[in-house]
Amino acid sequence: REVVQNKKYMIFFKTAFCPDECYFQTIIGNSVFYYSTKRNWTYADWNVDPGPAIISEKHIPILKDADNIFFARKFTNESDNVVGMIDNNLRINA
Repeated sequence: REVVQNKKYMIFFKTAFCPDECYFQTIIGNSVFYYSTKRNWTYADWNVDPGPAIISEKHIPILKDADNIFFARKFTNESDNVVGMIDNNLRINA
């Protein structure tokens, strides 16, 4: 059953806190278009509850070894040190 025809999804996304982060992904992921999509280029660590984890120094080796990761999620206002490490260790050497 197509998501766009499911009224529960429409009601959920109409009242959700951050619908923009998952609305289109949910619609496409539950449609015939799923098999036409390419992989996500954003790294997110979902190994915490609630996720995603805030990117920290422990994620630097993961990002360094990953192929085709161009974005990362999620940073905070206190992530300056980690962003600096990404700039110094990953972006400049790319």
